[in-house]
Amino acid sequence: MRKRTETRLVDRTIGAYVEWREACGLVHDAYRSWASGTGPRARVAFLQYTAALEAEEWAAELYASLVRRIGHPGTSNDELSGQFAA
Repeated sequence: MRKRTETRLVDRTIGAYVEWREACGLVHDAYRSWASGTGPRARVAFLQYTAALEAEEWAAELYASLVRRIGHPGTSNDELSGQFAA
């Protein structure tokens, strides 16, 4: 893998990891809000929790795809600008 491509991939992977961990924190917070809610407030909190779970899942998938690319040294710049490009 060319050095520039490798550096770009590692930078993106680190950024994706940070985003995933932040999303995990939002899931935790949303869960706590839902678990302590009652009545209509609990319903809204549940919707926020499920939205946070979906966002965390997307962030985890992005991070995992980048980690897999690191394991494949033939990654090109074109592949880095695919569907998960920032």
